[in-house]
Amino acid sequence: MALPCASSLKIFPLSSFSHCFPPQNDFTFFSSSPSPYVPKTHSEKPSKLIKNSFNSSSRLSYRFSAVEDHYDDDDDDTSDNCSFDEAVALFNDREYYKCHDYLEALWNMAQEPTRTLIHGILQCAVGFHHLFNQNHKGAMMELGEGLCKLRKMNFVSGPFHQFEQEISAVLDFIYQTQIELAACEH
Repeated sequence: MALPCASSLKIFPLSSFSHCFPPQNDFTFFSSSPSPYVPKTHSEKPSKLIKNSFNSSSRLSYRFSAVEDHYDDDDDDTSDNCSFDEAVALFNDREYYKCHDYLEALWNMAQEPTRTLIHGILQCAVGFHHLFNQNHKGAMMELGEGLCKLRKMNFVSGPFHQFEQEISAVLDFIYQTQIELAACEH
């Protein structure tokens, strides 16, 4: 499998993550550092992005230059007929657990450097799964590991570089929010 030339993963606006944190009375989430998100209160629901919106979202379009391989193992339904397209669609639909399964099947088949890229995206999916289940420590760990793998790819421009930058912003948002929540608890 060749390295994808572009991709279609999207990161939702950072403000959509505010509902993932426990409410602190009528606390509004603000960051002490400049950030690319608009603060919202914990009671606001995340908004779905319009498919072609580039507003505060990472959109990556991708293509594999080779025909995608599939597992021969008939026992694992996830590994049969899974593609990067499907994994991206699952990621974009916030079905991070299932996205992880698809990416894991692709990761197991991949050769370097595609293997590292897929593993990084896989860990980001796991990180978002943890985040939306309010496991902030797990989210920071997995997003951090995924970000390290994306940075290892040395993207200097393009959609994967943009995705890497937005994962970094999400990780910073979670970290800053955890600091603020800890300060409120004392």
